[in-house]
This record gives sequence, C-alpha cells and structure tokens, in this order.
Amino acid sequence: MTRSLGLFPIGCGGSSDDDAGSSNDPIVQCQEAAKATCAKFFGCFTKEELSLVAQLVGNNEADCNTKFSASFMCNAEGVKCDSGETYDAAAGKECLSQIKALSCDEFKSDSTATPAACDQTCK
Repeated sequence: MTRSLGLFPIGCGGSSDDDAGSSNDPIVQCQEAAKATCAKFFGCFTKEELSLVAQLVGNNEADCNTKFSASFMCNAEGVKCDSGETYDAAAGKECLSQIKALSCDEFKSDSTATPAACDQTCK
C-alpha cells in the first residue's frame, strides 16, 4: 500500500521531462511527480485561482517544486515502502506518465486525485 499525500503518493514519478523512464530511484521519481504536479497547477490554473491556493503551491512553479518535494517527503524515509512491500519502479514511471497525461479539465476538477498507477508503487 502506498502512502498518498494529495495528488501523488510518496515514491511516485519518473526521471526527467524528456525521458520519463530512465530512473528507478524512488526519490527521483517522487521529485519528478512533484514537478509534474506543479506544472499542472501553473499551466492549468488562472492567476486568480493560483492566488487562492498560493499557500499550498507557492508563488511560482519553482517555489511549488520546492514546497511539494519537501511536503511529499521526497527523501529516503518519505519514499520507503511499508514492511513486507517493495518499490515498483515501473509503477512509478507509469504514475508520472498518468500525471502528465491529465488534461487541465481533469486536473482542475479534482486536483487532489491520485492517478491509478500511483496507488501501485509499493507492493
């Protein structure tokens, strides 16, 4: 079972915008999921909408990346699976793909929803 905070679970993500699949490191994948989520906020929401959630997402995309990486504990302890479970990097890569594939309408309708693959990163 994956621990989830907001849009994506701890340990979910991928390696980079250009190659969403070369890293199997759960910390890197978590950071990339945070980055993709911030890109959705700042690419989909209006300035007025962003001002309403500025305390959560920050004042700009870089601030959001910092806040989300810290908030979602993209570190060794934060991405650790529960006892008896192992991290599934393929699910982490699919999680990132699913976050990136969300349309603005989908993201805005429920910006706290977790894509299906993100719930499968620890098995």
